[in-house]
Amino acid sequence: MDGQIKAQRKSKTVIVENISADLGLSANELKTWFLEQLQDRFISAVTIESVDVISLAPTNAVQVNLGDFDMLEQFTKIDGVTCLGKPIRVRKADEETTLINAQAKAATVSALQSVLSIQKQPSE
Repeated sequence: MDGQIKAQRKSKTVIVENISADLGLSANELKTWFLEQLQDRFISAVTIESVDVISLAPTNAVQVNLGDFDMLEQFTKIDGVTCLGKPIRVRKADEETTLINAQAKAATVSALQSVLSIQKQPSE
């Protein structure tokens, strides 16, 4: 378990949410856009190894793997940049958001209600 904790602390991955699917951009185009946004803020010491487009309901998100753990703080400085009228949200991969927690709780409550309603139905 101690090894898992150390691995999580050294994650080089950030999640960028609110990237509109309407853009239709490739991973390389997104990588270029992210680097341009960083350069606009005079941040050039960030290397992006890869950009993986993933689907996170209800938002669109991409997973960005950085060259080094120390680059995380620099990359998060583009949090709030506008993309097609929506501010993007940048977070470390291991950070849970309030939205994710709320969705998990809602799913749990819904599942419990389904189980309870099945148990209450009179048997025929």
